[in-house]
Amino acid sequence: MHGVLVSVLIPCKNTGELLKPCLASIAESSHRPLEVCLYDDGSDDDGVTLGIIAEYASNAPQGISVIIGSRSQSDDGAPSIGAARN
Repeated sequence: MHGVLVSVLIPCKNTGELLKPCLASIAESSHRPLEVCLYDDGSDDDGVTLGIIAEYASNAPQGISVIIGSRSQSDDGAPSIGAARN
């Protein structure tokens, strides 16, 4: 099944430190290519969630592309990011 793009859609409102192990688990996957769609639905945790998203996006492992969305980009939420990619 390698070679088939797999998209992982992760809603991230106020996920903070819970997001780190989630992203680490995805990074440890041997499947490539992967597309990780992170959607922040208006986090109000003093930038913790957004900081983790930004850090992951800038240090994504090889073979993993990161797409970042936010409430300000779409009223439809996380599903619209995945649908827009197809």
